[in-house]
Amino acid sequence: MSAPSTVAIFDLDHTVARWDTYLSYLGRYLYRHPQRIARCAGLPFAVLLFTLGGLTNAVLKEWFLRAVLGGVSRIDIETWTKKFIQLLLSSGISNQGLATLAEHRRRGDYL
Repeated sequence: MSAPSTVAIFDLDHTVARWDTYLSYLGRYLYRHPQRIARCAGLPFAVLLFTLGGLTNAVLKEWFLRAVLGGVSRIDIETWTKKFIQLLLSSGISNQGLATLAEHRRRGDYL
């Protein structure tokens, strides 16, 4: 088989996926680990800073990531990620996203 002629790269959120995957990933983790919610007490302040221009989107995401997953073992994160991917694949991919992926696969593009 020859090398694909096209590389197709997708942003998941609202392109292939039906929802924002970053917040869903973190929120669903918190739902399964409610004891970690107290670690998120500073997040409203971070959102306010972001809204006022005091934080970039990247730094805001770091605050969220650190609050929710800070100190969690790599194995626990890998386990959760596998569960989240299964959820995303079972109900989170839009019909248009699936059709787009299928068309790229049909053409032999590298996804």
